[in-house]
Amino acid sequence: METDEVQRLVSDNTAIEVLETRFLGEGWDFFNWLINGEWVFRFPKRHEEIDTLVQERKLLNSLSLSIDIPKFEIWVPKPSKFMMPFAGYRYLKGDILCIKEATDEAIAQVGPVMGNVLRELHGVQVTRSLVPADPARSATEGISSALPSFKAHLTSETYRQIDQAQASYQVRSRVGDQVTAHNDLGVAHILVNDACEPTGIIDWADAETTSRYVDFAGLWIWGGDELLRAMLSSYPIEPTLEDLAQIRILGLFSAIVEAQYGILNNNKLIADVIISWMEDRVAKDELTDLYRPL
Repeated sequence: METDEVQRLVSDNTAIEVLETRFLGEGWDFFNWLINGEWVFRFPKRHEEIDTLVQERKLLNSLSLSIDIPKFEIWVPKPSKFMMPFAGYRYLKGDILCIKEATDEAIAQVGPVMGNVLRELHGVQVTRSLVPADPARSATEGISSALPSFKAHLTSETYRQIDQAQASYQVRSRVGDQVTAHNDLGVAHILVNDACEPTGIIDWADAETTSRYVDFAGLWIWGGDELLRAMLSSYPIEPTLEDLAQIRILGLFSAIVEAQYGILNNNKLIADVIISWMEDRVAKDELTDLYRPL
């Protein structure tokens, strides 16, 4: 999308007088634009994402957490001169956590707060029930198919350990009770203040009923076992060794997907940062045994 198109769509379809327009970023499915420093607008990239946006709106209207989340105060179901609905919510202040280094101080700030937020989220059921299944099945298959073409971007030791890790994961026929999960809770979707205290969570498009531990995976790849321990200090359920393995393999898969997205979109900075997280997990010996206790 171009700036003039976004300005026209917002001006023609809402009561907002557009004075300033800034591109915030994009993911696989949506463009995000900031209007007047106050409103974030989400535009689907394809018709397939219409249902996703509708479901995201429904979920966010049903959810309340002790941390900021978007609320779609502006909803344009049939905009003029645009073939898909779009939504707007008030801008949530903060930096995305992925630009912060996972220092001991940052982990001490992030871990307990996020553990508590996940306790709240997983304690409500606002997504439809599903048959319990292991979400890491597709992750292991994804790593296996993606890793060879990704080899040139990794050190030989990092490649070897990731390859060994995905081969060692034992897919479970069933997992424990399933919960409403964000399901894409990478550190690019967590907002923090200057002191690295979490203040908000964005991008709920993938939320669904699944294993509670998928929401730990994106944080684990950033902060490792130390962050995982900090999160679990305020989370009421202790993971089994199989659960820990699931977190780690899902964390690896999410990192590979996001790094590949950066490479495909010529954003080498993002790709390099994410690859550095994987290399950090290797350097701290957190991949040699996915089933190791904390």
